[in-house]
Amino acid sequence: MGIRRISRIGMLTALVVGLVVTAAAPANAATRHRIADSNGRTFATASTADRLVTMQQPTGRTNQVWEITLMSIGDRVTSVLTGGCLALPANWVGQHPPVIQRACQGTPHERWQRVRTTSTTVAFRNVGLQGRCMGIDRTFSPARLFGFPCSFGAVNQQFRLMAP
Repeated sequence: MGIRRISRIGMLTALVVGLVVTAAAPANAATRHRIADSNGRTFATASTADRLVTMQQPTGRTNQVWEITLMSIGDRVTSVLTGGCLALPANWVGQHPPVIQRACQGTPHERWQRVRTTSTTVAFRNVGLQGRCMGIDRTFSPARLFGFPCSFGAVNQQFRLMAP
């Protein structure tokens, strides 16, 4: 009972102070989600043919299911279809690195902190590239995910976690 009370206080503190979403689950606990845009209309979609992650209409397939594993610092997000980790390339030169899926290596570039942006949405802030958040670029067809400077009010950086 005492531990549960401390966890609840810790979660409330994180929500009130700012933003990093915490969970009372132990490290390495995994849950499955679909990662949707802020309106819940398009979903992060993995491909076996391409490392890039796109936003597409719901398919009901495993290509839109992601396993989020709680880690000590940030969460690891892996595709159920490919087993690849969502990551920002560590050696990227330029403004907006693409969000890719790659073989998991355990680097900070594969870790994401979930930051509450509204009562129903979160942002994904990359641990390896501080100040970069996952965001949707709709100038591509289909839309693609990139790392943008974090702007927690930006709609393109707000995501809903939905049941698979």
